[in-house]
Amino acid sequence: MHRLQKGTPWFSEFQKTYGSKRFAVVGVSMDDDGWKVVKPFLAHTNVSYRMCLGDDPTAKQYGINSLPDAFLIDQQGKIAAAYTTGMVDKDNLEANIQALLSAR
Repeated sequence: MHRLQKGTPWFSEFQKTYGSKRFAVVGVSMDDDGWKVVKPFLAHTNVSYRMCLGDDPTAKQYGINSLPDAFLIDQQGKIAAAYTTGMVDKDNLEANIQALLSAR
């Protein structure tokens, strides 16, 4: 979970800013130890969005090969943007969020 800590405040900020516009951030943990690792992480961070556990089918569906990854998924469930290099540019991500919301 430590790999997500850098991006977590951004995701919380995006949830707060765009949540009223039918935008939702959902964190998916792929940790082998599941909630045993996730619950302490959540207890020590200010995560304001939903978290769930992923599994091998989740990784296969979204093409997850390395972590952390971030995806923008449209209302039809299709990937609108993928950030799979481990480094996410906040401004680029927010611009894509705004574009996705304005395209509705």
